[in-house]
Amino acid sequence: MELKSSAFKNNEALPTQYTCYGQKMSPPLAWSGFPKEANCFALICEDPDAVGGTFIHWVAYNIPRDVTAFPENGPIAGSMGLTSGHTAAWYPACPPKGTGKHR
Repeated sequence: MELKSSAFKNNEALPTQYTCYGQKMSPPLAWSGFPKEANCFALICEDPDAVGGTFIHWVAYNIPRDVTAFPENGPIAGSMGLTSGHTAAWYPACPPKGTGKHR
């Protein structure tokens, strides 16, 4: 299975518009190459670069099998779970200024 974003490449810095310093939008995502037996999908967006340890920015589940992309800034198909910021929506990254790359 492959997950991609048209807004950034794997291990690239997260563009500002998806952070607390920008528009706080959720990034566009698309997935492919999943098993034909899949009934639904789940997405967990973890931030390995967070100062206090891994931070969960996004939890979506019960995403219907025929949904293979999330557009920039939603709407999101399926159910939303709680992030580390205690919200049931995209929680934008907010890396401390001057800390370098934030993937």
